[in-house]
Amino acid sequence: MGIKQKENFLERMTLSSMKRLEENKAKRSEESLLRTCEGIERMSSVQFQSEFIFITEIKKSSPSLGEISRPEFNLFEQAEVYVDGGADVISVLTEPTKFSGSLNDLDDISKTFSKALTMRKDFLVEPYQVSEAFMHGASGVLLITAMLSDAMLRMMIDRAIEHQMFVLLESFDEEDMQRSKDIISEYGSQSANILLGVNCRDLRTLDVSFSRFEELSVLIPQDVMCIAESGITEASEIEFLSQIGYSGALIGTSLMQSENPGQLLKEMMMAASKKK
Repeated sequence: MGIKQKENFLERMTLSSMKRLEENKAKRSEESLLRTCEGIERMSSVQFQSEFIFITEIKKSSPSLGEISRPEFNLFEQAEVYVDGGADVISVLTEPTKFSGSLNDLDDISKTFSKALTMRKDFLVEPYQVSEAFMHGASGVLLITAMLSDAMLRMMIDRAIEHQMFVLLESFDEEDMQRSKDIISEYGSQSANILLGVNCRDLRTLDVSFSRFEELSVLIPQDVMCIAESGITEASEIEFLSQIGYSGALIGTSLMQSENPGQLLKEMMMAASKKK
């Protein structure tokens, strides 16, 4: 029984997300949401200029570890550490059932640190949720290739482009990578704001394999920024990832659990600068 539930984690998160989507649509129609978005003034399209992009995460809980934030955790203090440390993006979990996140967290961080780039990290299933992220201040969204059809991925990327947002397109394996690469290639000059993500935690099984980063690095296109996600705990790993072709990393649990996240982030940034 336990193994079956584990194997269906991504499917369960998809169903949970669809339920939240329907609840939110009942409160606000998509037409109303889009009208609200039209009235929001935001800076022009995101442009990533760092040699190595650091996406630092606000994540209170995880399905594999339970509560991971320290007892003294403060949402704003953690975000301030990231901003002061020079992080390129603050990723905010908005999934409530397994990650203790909310759109309110995204809204609070985006308003308090208005000059910082924020990303909604969740199990998004429709363009509505991309606009929802934009309304709550997000500069970008995570989309998981494995849980979406090509047609839906295109619609959600189109919506992100409409809002001048960036997209982190997450892959777990070779099949995901190929689908992600094919879709990114369709966007031509607009693909500059579509990042290719490789998650070494397969959310279908919750298994982590750091070696997946190296195995899939041979599939990274030269003209696409690729972000390593999950399982990154120390500076030496950042140096290794930068040397095998990754353009950035998403770091959550290690920063959330660290007694000195600012120092850890500084060490990781120094390691990234050692890129060959």
